[in-house]
Amino acid sequence: MPDKIDWHCTPEEQCPTGVVCEYGSLDRIDVGADCRADAKRKGWERRCRDGGPSGGKEVFCPLGATGNWTMRRRPVKDVPDSVEVPEAEATNTNPPQDAGPATLPPEPPRSTTNSCAVGNAGLGAVWLVLAFTLLRRRRS
Repeated sequence: MPDKIDWHCTPEEQCPTGVVCEYGSLDRIDVGADCRADAKRKGWERRCRDGGPSGGKEVFCPLGATGNWTMRRRPVKDVPDSVEVPEAEATNTNPPQDAGPATLPPEPPRSTTNSCAVGNAGLGAVWLVLAFTLLRRRRS
């Protein structure tokens, strides 16, 4: 997965003017909290994260700053060079003011049996088996 940004989590690849902040917790102390707060105060964005849930590092960059790595763009297929707008739509681009609220498509019908009903049926079957077992023991 060479296009995944977290595989390129260095200041050189993201932005040379950025800052690397650690994250995680050590003896209930939030590691790197001051660094992350300072980056957010400056209005910088978190570009990437290298590590797991228990700790690692994050790279913060100024908005618009770039490094020596850029995400490869995937080609967009079947995009025409120009789009022709029919004459009726070209003259009236604004909807009428009295059109009212937009309507949503109807929801598909919902099942009348919910998961609780199925669970209760299973519980009833368990009670039935238990009752038959107890009756067999009494007769023996």
